[in-house]
Amino acid sequence: MSILQFSEDNLAEKLGSIELQYRMAFAAACAERLFSCYSLYAGLTKTDPEAKVRKALDYGWRYLADGKYDQSVLDGHINVVNELLPTEPWRPEMDAAEDAAAAVVFTLECLKDDSVQSACWAAGRAYAAVDNYIASRMDGTNIDGDRIINNELVQSELFRQERDISQLISRSVIVAELRRRSESESATFFPT
Repeated sequence: MSILQFSEDNLAEKLGSIELQYRMAFAAACAERLFSCYSLYAGLTKTDPEAKVRKALDYGWRYLADGKYDQSVLDGHINVVNELLPTEPWRPEMDAAEDAAAAVVFTLECLKDDSVQSACWAAGRAYAAVDNYIASRMDGTNIDGDRIINNELVQSELFRQERDISQLISRSVIVAELRRRSESESATFFPT
């Protein structure tokens, strides 16, 4: 099996070939897989007691189900999530939680701007989360990029992204199934 690499250029080319609905579904799946990281951080720090970031991601999924959204509500969700991006106090879980919340923002911005770039950034945050997780477990003076990219967690996320985009391009997955699958994968995004 060949080693998968994260390439924003290749991803942008693929995402640019599909409609907004599928591009956004791809971004939402990346954000959904990461969401358990945000939930853990928010639970430990009590920073989002009303589950506003969850509601924002659900708003994006709802649009994908029914095709309806209100621009002012969408903007409100983006603003709230931006305000809830983890900044303090620093905890080991904070980096992945920030990646998760940012992926939610990028998912919603994908809808707002019909943006290929925002979908790429959501995927980049999922990749960065696993990359940083593996790097944080290495000896700080001996971080090896080849060991990181070859790590099973990194390869698993890159495989999931490739699978999702391929299935969306070929229309061999429906959005509801993509959501269920990414919710399930969120539970095992990082080992416990």
